[in-house]
Amino acid sequence: MLKQINDPLPAPRLFRPDLPVELENILVKALAAKPEDRYSNMAEFADELERLEDNQILPALDRVASPAGR
Repeated sequence: MLKQINDPLPAPRLFRPDLPVELENILVKALAAKPEDRYSNMAEFADELERLEDNQILPALDRVASPAGR
């Protein structure tokens, strides 16, 4: 637990070099240690992922219907 608090998140591209930089940036923000550095809600996070998909940076994502119909 101390490691999680004190050590920075390893760069996702270290584990997956073919990961688009844009997706890495989104993951780093989503996994930020400080809540104020993260997305404010899941809709904001999903919108960022959809933007990558719309710009053809990511392949089409499988959609799972949410209770809100998103």
